[in-house]
Amino acid sequence: MPYHVQRCSPLGAPRLDGGAEAGFVAGMKYHVTLIEEEEGGWSVICNALPGCCSQGETRKEAIENIRIAIREYLEVVEEDLRKDLRKENNGLAVIREAVLV
Repeated sequence: MPYHVQRCSPLGAPRLDGGAEAGFVAGMKYHVTLIEEEEGGWSVICNALPGCCSQGETRKEAIENIRIAIREYLEVVEEDLRKDLRKENNGLAVIREAVLV
C-alpha cells in the first residue's frame, strides 16, 4: 500500500501551494496521535486540527508527513480568513502580521 500525505480540511477548503506569505507560526507544537495499522505502517492525526491527518510506512515518516499536513492545513485556514476579512472590509486589503511583544 503506498503512503501519502492526506491534507484534509473540515470545510473542504481549496488546497494551496503555500509560499512565503503563509501565516502559520513556526515552532508551534501540536500533539498528534500515532496509530499502528494492521496492514503495516502508521496513521497519524493532529488532535488540535479537525480532519488533519496523514500516514507513513514508519513512525518517523508519519511524523514528517503530519508536519507537512499541519503546515498546509494552516495555510488554508489563513487564506480563508483573509478572504473572509476582505469581504467584511468591502474588498480592501486586510493584512495580518505577527508582532513580537
